[in-house]
Amino acid sequence: MNTAFSKSNVETMRIFVKKRLQELLDKAEARREFEFIEGIARPLTGSVIMSLMGVPEVHLNNLRDWANSIVIGARDGAAECRSA
Repeated sequence: MNTAFSKSNVETMRIFVKKRLQELLDKAEARREFEFIEGIARPLTGSVIMSLMGVPEVHLNNLRDWANSIVIGARDGAAECRSA
């Protein structure tokens, strides 16, 4: 984990985040209205997490489904433990 946060990797990530944010802002600017969470926050956060994990950006749309499945599974598992 330490190498992920080395000075050079952090600088590379900073450049990546600036570029990705600009792409998202450009898309938002082209629209008359947009939802900040859906248009900027969620895709930017997802892109950063996926980049850190080495997951290709093409799977970004799947990230929400994967995250929801994990949360639902954890919630259901916790409910099972409480009822046991």
